[in-house]
Amino acid sequence: GDTLNLHGACVETLPDSLGKLSHLKTLKLEKCRNLETLPETGVAGLVNLEALNLMYCSKLKQLPQSICIYSVLYSDETMAST
Repeated sequence: GDTLNLHGACVETLPDSLGKLSHLKTLKLEKCRNLETLPETGVAGLVNLEALNLMYCSKLKQLPQSICIYSVLYSDETMAST
C-alpha cells in the first residue's frame, strides 16, 4: 500500500510532484536504466521513505542532498554514493 514500484520504467527523471506522496515508505526504481536524476524537491517531500531500490540504475550519478532514508539499495554498477 505504501510502495511505488517503477521497476524497469523508461524514465530519465521523476517529477517534483513525487513529493506529494508523503506516505510513501518504499520506492522501487530497479532497472530504470535511463534514470539520470532524482528531483531534489520531490525527494525532500518523501518524509516517510524507508527503502529506495536503485539496483541497475546505471545512469544515476548522485542522490539528492535532501534524501534521508534508512535503506538505499544499489549495485556496484550504479555510481550513486550516500
